Amino acid sequence: MTLPKFSVVIPTVDRHELLEKTIAGCLLSSYPNLEVLVSDNYSTPETAKVVESFLSDPRVHYVRTTRRLSMPDHWEFAWQQSKGDYIIINGDDDALSPRLVGQLAVIAMTLNVGLMSWDAGLYYHPDWKLSDRNTFVFMSRHSHLLFDINPHAVFAGYARLEIPSFFPQGTRICFSRRLADRAVAKTGRVFWPPYSDYSAPLLLLGLLQGERYIYWDALMGYGGRSLHSNAASLEKEGKKSVNEQRLRQYYKEFAKQDLYPHQELKIRSLWNGHAATLNLLRHILPEAFANHHVDLVALIVAIECEFRGINIHNPLLGQQERIAFDAFLKNQDAAIINRAMEIVRKRGVDDIIEAWRSGRSPIAWPVIVYLLGHFRPRALWIILLRAVKSLYFRCRHSASSLPPNPSKNTVAVVVKQRGANVWADCSSAGVHNGLDLVRKFDDIVATCDRRDLANVIDFFIKGIIRAAHEPPPANAANLEKIAE
Repeated sequence: MTLPKFSVVIPTVDRHELLEKTIAGCLLSSYPNLEVLVSDNYSTPETAKVVESFLSDPRVHYVRTTRRLSMPDHWEFAWQQSKGDYIIINGDDDALSPRLVGQLAVIAMTLNVGLMSWDAGLYYHPDWKLSDRNTFVFMSRHSHLLFDINPHAVFAGYARLEIPSFFPQGTRICFSRRLADRAVAKTGRVFWPPYSDYSAPLLLLGLLQGERYIYWDALMGYGGRSLHSNAASLEKEGKKSVNEQRLRQYYKEFAKQDLYPHQELKIRSLWNGHAATLNLLRHILPEAFANHHVDLVALIVAIECEFRGINIHNPLLGQQERIAFDAFLKNQDAAIINRAMEIVRKRGVDDIIEAWRSGRSPIAWPVIVYLLGHFRPRALWIILLRAVKSLYFRCRHSASSLPPNPSKNTVAVVVKQRGANVWADCSSAGVHNGLDLVRKFDDIVATCDRRDLANVIDFFIKGIIRAAHEPPPANAANLEKIAE
């Protein structure tokens, strides 16, 4: 038995500066049966020139579309050009731990797996326009176990618009070719608009036939946040955002295509897109999704928060979209709307406090006027008490340096602890770009991440996981033994 072939597919479009480091980072993997496929979505010639410098490595292959495609169409084109038994979609500003593919191969060969996923942090590249550039942000506690996830728990959570760490988001999943071929035979494709990185994993989960979905509760990569990232376009800092034009361009790629064919509400809200994704799956795969309906309260809360800019900046929501949303609300039960708006008010308070705590928004008189005008006196006291608590929290968790652990191959790095997340200053560890971070990724994680089994029992109680396993070793000797 030979080792299964793994394809790391890198869809790219006009980001050759980041692409060069992304390809080099993927090639740091020592797994012997690896393909790195770069799929160029009709970019300018600079992209091809970057890839040419890697083509002497037999693991690297290059394909190019004949015209500019929408992201879902490009991802569909890209994975079908690959040769692997297992496929990973890796964004051109994302990265994988050098040891990830070898570990996934062992998991694939020892368990009956159709889909695998892992946790990933966020790396804010040096071209990031807001604060925290060259910073690696991630959840700081993991069990390091393999979780056999119940797909219906994922479906139910998504219907509530909950996307936890164990959700198999599209740029941190590995799927088998046989499962993807099954999706094509059943529905015509794997990646569906508007959100290919959510529709595909949900569809694949719905088509499992005895195979497992395994989530590795370990930090094994990062999702990039750069100037031209789609998701980054929605991030905000006070009233500032990163690159509104990128988000507009993303939707423009769909031309006049109806992105919400099974959705009453048509506005280009982030969360309305998630609702549209679930309704699409209910239509194309009813045997798996017919019983999963979008939680109306959760949807109203999420969209109203978008309009108010709570934790998000969406430049596509203007007056016409507000009118359409208000018309939608008029058709809903008053009790549902009241419950949703109460949640929105609480989230608005938390958003203001988070801005104060992070130091991104000064405490100014206009803010006090806003609070006095919008909240009852008792609620204002709650706000002030929360603010004091947050300031105390901030003082306790200011920047500190974590020294190397002599028992492990780790590095010194300056970090800030904010709740469950660590914000690592990459410059303090000698990291100045995405490739540097891949080279030191496992050492930084070993320094900052602590093993914690607390969520295992919680997940069992909630019916999220059916079993948990220690990951088998992924050394060369074990790979050869399993392959025999």
